[in-house]
Amino acid sequence: MNFSLEKIVKLIRKNFLIILAVALLFSAAMYYYKKNNTVPVYTAYTELYVNTVYKEDGSLSSGISAERNYVSTYIELLKTVKYSNHVYNYLSEADKKLTSPNGIYYSLQIGSKNETEIIYVRIYNTNRDLAYNIAKAVEACTSDYLYNEFGVERINVVDYARITGVSSVSYKRSVVIGFVLGALFAFFVVFVKDLYDYRLRNSSEIRERYNLPVLGMVPTFDSRASATNSNYKYYSKYSKYKRRNKN
Repeated sequence: MNFSLEKIVKLIRKNFLIILAVALLFSAAMYYYKKNNTVPVYTAYTELYVNTVYKEDGSLSSGISAERNYVSTYIELLKTVKYSNHVYNYLSEADKKLTSPNGIYYSLQIGSKNETEIIYVRIYNTNRDLAYNIAKAVEACTSDYLYNEFGVERINVVDYARITGVSSVSYKRSVVIGFVLGALFAFFVVFVKDLYDYRLRNSSEIRERYNLPVLGMVPTFDSRASATNSNYKYYSKYSKYKRRNKN
């Protein structure tokens, strides 16, 4: 059976309520799934100031311009598994059971604040307390780590560890996706069902399918219903019709 745009539109209009009901059902299912299977992600935050002392031409000096040159290097040094392992060692035994050095490595986001000497550290974790404790460990261990490993003189804590937010769950996108998938699924079922339906429902379908003119049609009668709505009276005993008298 060939389907034109007009036929598809008619098919949609004919089965609109079914398609709409299935689409709404899919939307409700997606909403329920999203609500019960989404785990919130907490964000802990802290800021550190790098106070660098360096030697140049045999004299000891320090300055903001020189510090800026080192900040990007320090950030890269903190973006290592070695540093994450150092942070891990500063956690309590209970927190160590909940994470690993690799887990800390992938949960850290480190950068500089507005091209200053301030380094910010964000920690993302589904456990609120663990995210906060990792941030506290970052504060405690970063100064010793940079000094012992690379000779950085001092790291000051600018902004103490705190929880800054939690990921918000967006249901709108899931509901829209569920609605679209439901509508497409319902239309596909209706389309396939109609495609393999070879019944002829009216004369126009006969002309369309066989390209032949319709000369006449034989109506279908129900004996009792026809007798009730006609000028004949039905007698069940003799199964005959008797012409009613006209007034």
